[in-house]
Amino acid sequence: MNNPFLRIRPTEMPPEPPRFPKVEDRWIAILNPKPGRPITGTIITERPLWVLTHWVNPTGIPKDGRTRPHLGTDDTCPLCLSLDQKPRWVGYIGVWLVNPARYVMFQLSLHSAQTCPPLEPDATLDLRGRSIVIKRVGAAANSPVMAQLGTDPTALELLPPELNMRPALLRLWDVRSSDGWVMR
Repeated sequence: MNNPFLRIRPTEMPPEPPRFPKVEDRWIAILNPKPGRPITGTIITERPLWVLTHWVNPTGIPKDGRTRPHLGTDDTCPLCLSLDQKPRWVGYIGVWLVNPARYVMFQLSLHSAQTCPPLEPDATLDLRGRSIVIKRVGAAANSPVMAQLGTDPTALELLPPELNMRPALLRLWDVRSSDGWVMR
């Protein structure tokens, strides 16, 4: 037999492409760094999804609060009317963490975008494959978050598929549709 493929030793075999878990129907964690503990990952979306939101905290205990989407206009949004609170922009970017291997979203503030202009709501640079580090600027748990991007993108064939953040946010916020969301 003169088949050249039969002479390949197992150590000479090309590496298998990476296998990633399916993302459908998964809860995707939204991560925020703790003071002194930066979080590093690889961006798997082209750019952040910026959503106008409200902070809802019925008990007044910080850990009980959550972000909810702003719906419609300031005159029609039920949260604007009931909370007497102006909405704020929050960005979400899909990230792949290596250890442990999982899909997550990083939550970004406008301050994060100001410290890293490619993350700004109107930026058009494709960020998929770039490394990202988010960290707290100060020692307080609510100090501003700063973001930094790596310079060398990861080879796109080594990345998991792009993460669609809208279904993950719908599930997290217990909202049936993204109709009426104010997004950029």
